[in-house]
Amino acid sequence: MLIRKDELSMNREETLERLSSEISCVQKLLDTKYSEVIEISYQQKLREILKKMTFFQEKLKNNTFEISIVGLEKSGKSTFANAFMGNDVLPTKDARCTYTATSIRFGTENDAQVDFYSDAQFNEEFHRKLNLLGIENPQHWSEWSKELLDKETEQLPPLRSEQKNIYNDILEIITNRSSIQNLIGSESLHFVNHELETEVKEYIENPAKALAVKEIVIRSDKLSAMRNAIIYDVPGFDSPTQLHKDQTRAWMKKSDAVILIVNADRPSFNDSLVQFFESVDKDDDGISIGEKLFVFANRADIATTLQDNLQRIREELQNYRIMPTALIAQRLTAGSARARIELDNGNTQSAILQSLKEKGLAGDGIDTIRSLLEDYNNTVRLQVMQQRIANLKENVLALFSELRQENQIDGNSSIELQMDNLVDELKRTARQRIHNALAECRTQIVQQCKENKPITDKVRKNAIQSIDPVRYQITEDEIRRAQYEELSGAGVLERFDASIRDSKFTAMYEEFIDNVVHLAVEEYRESEKKILTAFESGLELTPSHPFFKELEKALKKYISEQCGKIAPEGYYNSLIRRYSRSLFEILISTPFGNIARYKKFDDDRRNFYSISLFTDEENPQIQPDKQSMHYQILFHQQINSNNDPQSNSLNDAIVKVESVTNEVIAVNSPLYHNLQNFCEKHPNNALAELDTLLAQLPPVETANANAIPLFAIQENPAVTKLNQLLEHALQESPNSAESQLTERAYAQFFQNYRKTIEKIPSEFNQDVCILKNILNEQVMNAVSIEIPFLDLVKQDIISLQKSLETAAFTSFINMEKAHILEEKYNQLNAENENRKRRLEIIREIDRILAAED
Repeated sequence: MLIRKDELSMNREETLERLSSEISCVQKLLDTKYSEVIEISYQQKLREILKKMTFFQEKLKNNTFEISIVGLEKSGKSTFANAFMGNDVLPTKDARCTYTATSIRFGTENDAQVDFYSDAQFNEEFHRKLNLLGIENPQHWSEWSKELLDKETEQLPPLRSEQKNIYNDILEIITNRSSIQNLIGSESLHFVNHELETEVKEYIENPAKALAVKEIVIRSDKLSAMRNAIIYDVPGFDSPTQLHKDQTRAWMKKSDAVILIVNADRPSFNDSLVQFFESVDKDDDGISIGEKLFVFANRADIATTLQDNLQRIREELQNYRIMPTALIAQRLTAGSARARIELDNGNTQSAILQSLKEKGLAGDGIDTIRSLLEDYNNTVRLQVMQQRIANLKENVLALFSELRQENQIDGNSSIELQMDNLVDELKRTARQRIHNALAECRTQIVQQCKENKPITDKVRKNAIQSIDPVRYQITEDEIRRAQYEELSGAGVLERFDASIRDSKFTAMYEEFIDNVVHLAVEEYRESEKKILTAFESGLELTPSHPFFKELEKALKKYISEQCGKIAPEGYYNSLIRRYSRSLFEILISTPFGNIARYKKFDDDRRNFYSISLFTDEENPQIQPDKQSMHYQILFHQQINSNNDPQSNSLNDAIVKVESVTNEVIAVNSPLYHNLQNFCEKHPNNALAELDTLLAQLPPVETANANAIPLFAIQENPAVTKLNQLLEHALQESPNSAESQLTERAYAQFFQNYRKTIEKIPSEFNQDVCILKNILNEQVMNAVSIEIPFLDLVKQDIISLQKSLETAAFTSFINMEKAHILEEKYNQLNAENENRKRRLEIIREIDRILAAED
């Protein structure tokens, strides 16, 4: 919510009054009578703070609002400045035209003042550049030549990119030395009215004159709406002159607001712009440049794809972090500075204005950005000023906190020293105690999980038990509603079955997931309590400690910050969904007997095979497609874990054949293998089909043992015939070893199965029971939730143990030392009640600071 303007005026006055009080405080502290304690280095820091405070005081009194106009060379900065102030004063030709920073402010008359460097100032600046190159030659700037510069440069290492720019700056001065000498030290020049558009431009764009200029101030009566504003038109980011880059960087830091001019017709930001903003991230008071940045997309009239270009500008601002994302939309304005200049010259029907209207813009954008700046000046800028002033006050307090501590140690014997020693001892011993306590905590949690599996037990007792067939059964009301439907049409009954299952699926699945995640997270929170107890033990904290609750709260925050990288809710949620969703979908959502159930199984066969192997009765000899779980899901058949339906049928078939043929069938004999393949081909009716074949066998005759020679091999005609019949029957199928878990086998199994509305509830109830059993056994074994739980806990404990050796733990102790050591501090204070009074001078300083507060 924005502050009302009447409230802003009051706040500004209050801020000014507060600042005046703080200036008075610093002035008192600089009195010579305190110099014995406030040494020269501290005095210098106080004077620097006082200088800034006085500067802010003047800004507040005059409500001065400084604005920098920045951008690449030839981006239209000067054109924008002309449009903004309403005077066509600044040079705007296509070539590079700004060689020195120019300030524009309100004046009752249109005039300008050009100030020049003194010879000493220029010589100092010249040698500063030489020093940046690594040249120490003290010759006066006017005595330098290109030959001397090159001679000195040859002795240096290869110049870096920035040094090359400085070299060019120096070379440009040498090239224009004669004209610069004529202007250096000159008195200020004044220009009025029409002279602004001719003479003044020469001192901005012509290096022969501009290099000698220290400052140009232009006053315009067109800025009556922003009388408090001072606008700086500075050289471009990509200027080859290092001086210009330094000027631009300095003005951006100094200014209250920065207007970045970009081309709406060429929206991409080049390296010079991006790198420049990276080099000037914050001003000297720690305020982000992006926080005070406004962007004007100039030349919108010639942008063929304006909206796309504006979006590109927004993305560039965000991607390169030039300004906060939240501010981009409200502080990006599109328009045309040239359109405003034409409008000010009376051309209300210009082609530029018409082009802007055709592109959906209400105007040239100048009034819009003025309005944004006025609002910013009246709201955010005051808060920034208050923050800057608060920072200065904190600097003063920090300065005297340090000073007070030094003097108290010197004058108060050993009480503070003893307290510091207590803190150091606490840091040293607490680290080891906490580290050991965390290690013991980890061991206990691991042992408990391995012995008891607490999370698995809770899930089985609560989450899985809640999957109750009675609770989720298909009700009579649901059946009754279905009976009013036309059930005679093809597929209507299947659609009813699928629809009602879908409604059950969502409730059952999400409730199960929520329950499991809740139980797992609940156990994780219990581990956090144990970790907290380890810290309390390491810090020797007990509930009787006077600040136990406050310290417990601080410890919880510290622990959370150090090991809160992974959210356990999301971790467990993903894990349990990975292993359970397919089961819910196939058993709850997909109707029994419908081919869709087999297709779901086939699509996710690998997953079902994987889950099925986690049975309690492990048998590595059972192949994945022979696992009992699959037959329960697809056929509602329960098979023995050691015997599938085929092997049961095979045993029965062997018994029957042996009784009919009077032949003992040897394992691995041809008849044995034929019978095995036959049973696999007819998993549900093998014995009935076998009876058909046995009926075709010849009668078995009892052989006369005496008529058979010793060691003679007697062939059994019935066995021979049966082998032939079995081989013929097997050849009828291209795959004689066809598994039951195929679409064909599935369809064959249900070919005579007739679904009725009465069967649907019982089918569903059986699916729920099967689901419950699989979740309870295979899924819980597969998830083995204690393993990921322990992994999370181990990560937390390891992170916390490592944090004990970092600045984070040191900072925590420093922050909470008064609470942790409360009892020991009180003891020390009691032992030092009769120590001599503090130094009088420190008391006096304290009284001054207290009076200011």
